[in-house]
Amino acid sequence: MAVAPRNCETFRYEHAQIATTLKQLFLSCVSAEFKSCRETLRHDLDRPDVAVKVQEDFVAYGAETLYKLDDYIRHCEAVIHLVGDMTGASAGDESVTALRQAYPDLLERLPPLTSLNDHQLGAIS
Repeated sequence: MAVAPRNCETFRYEHAQIATTLKQLFLSCVSAEFKSCRETLRHDLDRPDVAVKVQEDFVAYGAETLYKLDDYIRHCEAVIHLVGDMTGASAGDESVTALRQAYPDLLERLPPLTSLNDHQLGAIS
């Protein structure tokens, strides 16, 4: 039995449907401690309608990395954070300052952080 080829309009419609139903997840963890576990979990969660990203998926350009992560995480259905004994890389003061400017109510949302300066905030992994 011959299968009719899909035309461009059908193809575009199908991909538009996928794009509107795509779920985004972010896996957060210290690579040195959880990389193999994270990769296994990423593989297990991967589906045609689920995009799973980790920090290494975002090219490291200093402060720009934090913007890329913020933009991606803002649209995520969930963030899965694996907590262990190690801490991850700290954000630079410039990145923290930019983040606080983007979210002026950040410290109001997270009252335990109000006593910290930008350098101390950047040290929080």
